[in-house]
Amino acid sequence: MSALLATYQKIVRRQYFLVGLMIGLVLLGEMAFDIVERAIGRYLVWQNAGREKIGRSWEQAQQRGTAGVQLESVTRERRRQALELESISNFEELVQYVETNQQTILPPSQFLQIYHQLPYFLQPLLFNPDSLVTDARTQRVANVVVDGNRSGFKVVMLGADNQTVRRASLSTEQMNLLINYGKERNLNVRSESRFANYFFSAGEFWDLFESLPPLRRRQFIQEVTLLTESAGEITGVGVSNQYTNEFVEVAFAVSSIRAYVYYLPEDYVMDLLSPDREKAYEFYRLRRQQIFDNR
Repeated sequence: MSALLATYQKIVRRQYFLVGLMIGLVLLGEMAFDIVERAIGRYLVWQNAGREKIGRSWEQAQQRGTAGVQLESVTRERRRQALELESISNFEELVQYVETNQQTILPPSQFLQIYHQLPYFLQPLLFNPDSLVTDARTQRVANVVVDGNRSGFKVVMLGADNQTVRRASLSTEQMNLLINYGKERNLNVRSESRFANYFFSAGEFWDLFESLPPLRRRQFIQEVTLLTESAGEITGVGVSNQYTNEFVEVAFAVSSIRAYVYYLPEDYVMDLLSPDREKAYEFYRLRRQQIFDNR
């Protein structure tokens, strides 16, 4: 009898276990189905372009997306600026870059490359060449900071400790000298009053040029590139009776309304005019009077 009771209880327990297991499986399946259903529902809602865009999850995702786009945009812009900065090879390009991108840091080697593109007699407007030789010997300069625009420009040389090694500031007039040197302009040299006293036909100019001492003639050829690039186009040359920051404006006309303008030191002009003693003396006297008036 006891054996039969034990067998019965065992069967009952197994049935209860099976029933409980089935109920557990049903509940587990229901939970799994509910989870999958919710996930599919959220996915479909998320992919619905017409859904109402609200909720913290959406806002967080939107913020992450916006931050990613902004980071990509900043990275792309910095890469563009770096490539543009590396391509700068002359002073005008540097000024244009700084006007667009504001304060800029250059390696000394690139700044010196730009510096040496300037005519040697205009280089001291920035820095005296002798001082740069000293800096090169001592290797004091680590970076060059440039800032400003065509109305005013600043160049600061910094050492490895970010202390100022050398500083230069350019006025609007000096900027015009450096940027416009050797540029073609709309200019009727014959009709401008400042060139009236010292205007020479092409033939007269070449006679004066051939009379220059050999060294000065080579300097003219080196600094006035028009003489080797487009000498045959020159129709006349005007020497201004006004000084610009201690330099003399010399305009090489290539047509009745176009001319290339250079700014040359006074001794260049005096040597050019020297065969015509009367004009040379008049120019010298005018210059001395201007110096006296400016005191």
